[in-house]
Amino acid sequence: MLQILLLTFIISNVENVSTTHNIPNDIVILHSDEKGLSFQYSYALECLQQKQIIVDGDEYYIFDIKNTIHSNPPGTFDVPSKEVIIGIPQKGDIHLSTYVNFETKINNIKIAPVPYKTFEGLLDYQIQNKINFDIYPSQRVQLKSIEYFRDIRIARIKIYPIQYNYLTKEVNIANDIIISIQFSQAAQINSKSDYFDGIFKDIMLNGEQAINWKLQEDKILNNNTDYSKYPIGFTNWYKVKIESTGVYKISYNELRQAGLPVNIIDPRTIRLFNIGDYVSNIYYPDTMIEIPLYVAGEDDSLFDQKDYILFYGISPSRYNNINRTTFYNNPFTRYNYYWLTWGISAQISGFGKRIETINAISSGNRKYYAENYVHLEVDRDCPARNGLLWIWDLFSKPRGSFSKEFNVLLDIISPESLINLKGRMYACSTSNWLKIGINNLQLDSFTFPGYYTNPPPFNFEINKRIPLLESNILRFQLYNFS
Repeated sequence: MLQILLLTFIISNVENVSTTHNIPNDIVILHSDEKGLSFQYSYALECLQQKQIIVDGDEYYIFDIKNTIHSNPPGTFDVPSKEVIIGIPQKGDIHLSTYVNFETKINNIKIAPVPYKTFEGLLDYQIQNKINFDIYPSQRVQLKSIEYFRDIRIARIKIYPIQYNYLTKEVNIANDIIISIQFSQAAQINSKSDYFDGIFKDIMLNGEQAINWKLQEDKILNNNTDYSKYPIGFTNWYKVKIESTGVYKISYNELRQAGLPVNIIDPRTIRLFNIGDYVSNIYYPDTMIEIPLYVAGEDDSLFDQKDYILFYGISPSRYNNINRTTFYNNPFTRYNYYWLTWGISAQISGFGKRIETINAISSGNRKYYAENYVHLEVDRDCPARNGLLWIWDLFSKPRGSFSKEFNVLLDIISPESLINLKGRMYACSTSNWLKIGINNLQLDSFTFPGYYTNPPPFNFEINKRIPLLESNILRFQLYNFS
């Protein structure tokens, strides 16, 4: 186990001079217009803090600067950074350039890496092999990402006041940097009002100007062409919450219990809306997609007790293609929401969108069953406590024992057969041999390595059609020499 001694050296701390607006007091805007932006980032060297840690008898240092954060991934060097957000034009690229007015060098010093946290809660200070250049970070100012604040296109800029040459053990500290950003295309003025303009103006360095650079409605970047204008005119909205992908039925009684005046609703005017497929960092307009429905008994314009609504709902976590080869796990939510309304709107003519019906009579052999794919993945524990890596369960074999068996109950309703089994494991021990079976039948066995810290995933897949029982137990038999 590593024993870490933490010592802190604080040189001093001085207040920076305040500036107008909500721009950080260590940043001064030098120039800003629709073609580009330049600003100065500076701080007094007295704002620098130096911290020493002892790892296995060796001295390492961590530097802190006021109004910066430490966000580098484990295995890289722990240097501070500052992130700023700027508004950028609706189209085109951006080009960064930097000029350092003043920097200080410190020789013969070792900067500590960001530690890995093991499953046991220990800290492991090791450098990853992916760092293949002398200076870290390789660029003092970096474009982190281009995203959207609703209708405003933004860029996140990351500034590294400290760079480290780990071969020569030299630290370069820049405390006065000029950053220039040029736009390849000038911004177009579109100053339509938005409820969040006041917030966005304070978040962006050039917020006073950038809140007037909103996207045009015909320039929406989401490729889904099924978006209609925001359904203004509908006054009654009911939220429908689902978790799994499948066909959902809403009955007369369910609508009535929710408070809908079912006896006076024309079922032909019932509509269902949803935001559509979620794609990370894609702009979404203030509108929704209308989902086609099947409304039984709507032809008489009355919603009777025997009438009902069917729709196909999609889970946020689902297979992302027709062959079901890749499963997308939404890290933000387990639920999808649909919005039910009814009536006539002046902005949207006609009745609600409906599922196309066809004659299903066939002269061939009839099928009375269909294959259903069930994805079982329980997020039961997060060992790193950061919300990023969730695991189903944590298995451990006592040191010195030859093997250990672990059982997992497969909670599947009315199962018929197992078609495919795939999974992912993380091993903290080396030289692992895993046997996998279901009930009393062995399916396959695998050998795979493991690492004490930051273990890479081991993916396995078994393609066998195996008859299932009413209750099924998946068995894992683990062997290793540690």
